[in-house]
Amino acid sequence: MNKDTKALALIKKTIATENRCYPFNDDFDKDHFIICCEKIAQDNPFEDIEFQLMEATLVLNALYENLLETIEEDIALIDLNRNELISQIIAYTNLDYLNAMSMASNQYKENKASVVDFSVVENLGSVNVDGQEFGFSDAVDSGIDIANTLIDLIWTFNIEPGKKIENEERYGRIRRLIICANFLTNYKSAFDFCIFEFGSIHYEDNKIFFKHIPQHYYGLRVAGKQRESSKIQEGLIYGFKFFKEKVLSPEVSVSKGYAHLSNKKHEIPNLTMGYGVSCMITFYSHLNGVKLSKLGGIEVEEVILTLSKLRSILNELSLESIIEKNGIVQSTNDIPHIFNRKQLIKSLSSSTKLK
Repeated sequence: MNKDTKALALIKKTIATENRCYPFNDDFDKDHFIICCEKIAQDNPFEDIEFQLMEATLVLNALYENLLETIEEDIALIDLNRNELISQIIAYTNLDYLNAMSMASNQYKENKASVVDFSVVENLGSVNVDGQEFGFSDAVDSGIDIANTLIDLIWTFNIEPGKKIENEERYGRIRRLIICANFLTNYKSAFDFCIFEFGSIHYEDNKIFFKHIPQHYYGLRVAGKQRESSKIQEGLIYGFKFFKEKVLSPEVSVSKGYAHLSNKKHEIPNLTMGYGVSCMITFYSHLNGVKLSKLGGIEVEEVILTLSKLRSILNELSLESIIEKNGIVQSTNDIPHIFNRKQLIKSLSSSTKLK
């Protein structure tokens, strides 16, 4: 694949730097975008690739607006207020996480092993309908991105609960919200990669094609996999090096969506906390010693360890029973998605420096 032409590079730069030219943006201005492209074409003649990028950008903005309209219409028909709706989205995101854990666990069982934390299944994966490999951790990260996209949108809408509906209809509409947000997140991600990194966008026969530059894209994938592998190894090493003392976690039960933390605690593997240390070393070493003034001067490292502690709490749940109850049932009562604030603060403050 050849290097971008000057005209193509200028269009990409315009899209990347001007809100009115970025299609996944409420400020996008079709006329302004076309005028900007016309100015570029005056000194830099366009070929097919430049016109295709223009067309694809306009189509993607229309798709963005259509998806937002669909999301807003569905939200208006759901009988939940804003906080309740966000809670349900988190619940279904957690269920998808648990299903991914179940798939990973099934692979691990083939080797007579068990899954104690998602960090140990980074290298496990599956194949999608196009024959492309993807990791379970990639699927989970994608689910979180989708939930974040949807929650951000919900905060921009004026939400009034609709008329009372049955659980089945509510479940279907919430799932459709997640599907729309999935489209939105993945189209935006593919577009951004081609604009900001290494790729090109083609529009042919009313279809948009996102193409990666192989020597860069696959090089990044390989480097990413190697970095992940290194991070896991460091997690094992530093877990046992820095956490020689017992790591205690409260017993956890789920009722009506709440994860209840018992005063009774038991020892857990220190792998999870070690993984938090490895994340700090691998990705955030430049923030070592940095204190967060708005969190009482706590260091970034301690925040990461606190999140690792939170993960260890969730790992105490009986994943198999939750999946069995909720895999096909349209209720979120047994899916953990809410913590009792006092219980959580008490548990974390007793085992971390976060007060």
